[in-house]
Amino acid sequence: LLLLSLGFFFIAKAAALASPHHLSSMFYPFIGLVLIGCAEIFVDPVLLASITDAAPKHSESRLIALYYLAVGAIANYLAAKVADLTVDPTQAQATAATYHQAYMQILLISFSLFLLLALWAAARKLKINLWHEA
Repeated sequence: LLLLSLGFFFIAKAAALASPHHLSSMFYPFIGLVLIGCAEIFVDPVLLASITDAAPKHSESRLIALYYLAVGAIANYLAAKVADLTVDPTQAQATAATYHQAYMQILLISFSLFLLLALWAAARKLKINLWHEA
């Protein structure tokens, strides 16, 4: 999630630097997409190994196909939602400012999830029950 957050940061940075009179370099979006790709490379092998370990015998390929179908469907759905977020309702078109705002929202969500996961991992490491009722 940290790599994912950094990737969205670089994409949001590129959108913040862009304007109708000033073009942004491709460096920031390129670095952002590389970081997002690296994050996916770290996650996919673990998920695929978990699927093959948990799957009943002779059904691993079906479950992996369902995983890729679900991931693709979710990715396409989220891409459509991001596209909706980037359209300026007053101009009915996407602008650099709306891209910046959309990717900043995604950055805040992904970084918040990273912090929650880090807090949960630290609590488990220290054997602290976060949901213990007093």
